[in-house]
Amino acid sequence: MRKQQIIAFFFLILVACKKQTTTTQATLAPGQSCAPGKWFGLTSGMQLTMGSDFSTQERSSLSSAITEWNSRAPSGVTLFSTSIATTSTNSFSSLTNYRDSIFGVYKKTPWFNDVSSNALAITQYFGYVRSNNGSAYLELNHADIIFNYEDYVFMDTNGLTTSAYDFQTVLTHEMGHFLGFCHELSASSIMYPYYVNLNRQLKTFDISALQARYLSPTTAPLLAQKSLLGTSQATDQSKSQSQSIVTGKQIG
Repeated sequence: MRKQQIIAFFFLILVACKKQTTTTQATLAPGQSCAPGKWFGLTSGMQLTMGSDFSTQERSSLSSAITEWNSRAPSGVTLFSTSIATTSTNSFSSLTNYRDSIFGVYKKTPWFNDVSSNALAITQYFGYVRSNNGSAYLELNHADIIFNYEDYVFMDTNGLTTSAYDFQTVLTHEMGHFLGFCHELSASSIMYPYYVNLNRQLKTFDISALQARYLSPTTAPLLAQKSLLGTSQATDQSKSQSQSIVTGKQIG
């Protein structure tokens, strides 16, 4: 069967006044599911690149988030390089333009016309559909994290107000998507899809999931997911863009 390349992106949804939003989870069509992903061969770590318009404090927050994820990885596996590069290309007008040789963290203003303004940030990633014991996953080959700086203010804990959001909390969550993890409806997971409060550390559930998926850098992950093989959609609202490339988004 011909392998399909998937492009998908995830939202971290705003929760006003720290309360659960009334936005409901998107309903997937029968046979569809979030396709979990994995990077292969992670030994020296992926180098992330930040736009030059991020502050020194925001770069420090990325360093702290990298340390958190790396410290929870299996022995011998380095997820992210501790060296952070800088790019003068701070954003693109279209999501498709972000697919380049850089694993980027970007600010975006104005925000995308075709992405909900409820999104604090999105992670867009690319990968090939693979199968392991009948379960589908994505062999990831590119990803970017993009923050919505048109509609929201991000700060560190020292400057947080009722109208600002903790940059590192959002970033740590989005890095989970970067690594191929889907949303988890349990509030005890860093991958909970709604911003509720400051949450910069992986929980027990997250650590166990990370250890299981990246225990071996070169073998397929052990997954309990419905197979996506034979379909052309990664999540709901998918549409074919060109040949074997499909795009999708999961709301919430």
